[in-house]
Amino acid sequence: MLLALNALIPIYRQKGDLERAARALSELEPRLQRLPAGHIRFRRWSPSGRSSPRRAGTMPRRRPRRIARWRWPRRAGSDKGFLDRILARRSELAFQTGRLDQAAADARAALRLEQEGAPRGSYSNSRGFYYLALGRALQGQGKIDEARAAFASAVEQLRPSVGEEHPATRSAVALAAATATAQPR
Repeated sequence: MLLALNALIPIYRQKGDLERAARALSELEPRLQRLPAGHIRFRRWSPSGRSSPRRAGTMPRRRPRRIARWRWPRRAGSDKGFLDRILARRSELAFQTGRLDQAAADARAALRLEQEGAPRGSYSNSRGFYYLALGRALQGQGKIDEARAAFASAVEQLRPSVGEEHPATRSAVALAAATATAQPR
């Protein structure tokens, strides 16, 4: 059931059925929280079939009832990779439904999770996507200067990680240029 729900969320989003996507995400969250620490669902697999050493780990012992009430773990080495992706999806859903404050808060939380433990000066496509989501939410709120900084950070992360020709990189470059000339509301 976990895999089915996880697969349904992007399908519903692509179809434009954001209510069903949000319901599926709400149904998925408590199921994930009931899984025991070290469950295979919290491991990332490489094409060779071995778990990725960077992301392998366990969920924190204190599991929240809802993602919105998540307290950032104090333990080093806990796997937060799946939670940042859930927050990013929720940010995208909130943006698409016009809840810009929630979209920005979720994007910031996903960024915070992704950046914890990341080596200084490293580049991450996930971080780039989260900055892009944050920039879009901030732009929608009329916070042009903050949006411009988020788009610039997205470009900085996406260029070395996914390349100049990737659609996300091109979008971040275009949005950074558009906000450079835009006036705050």
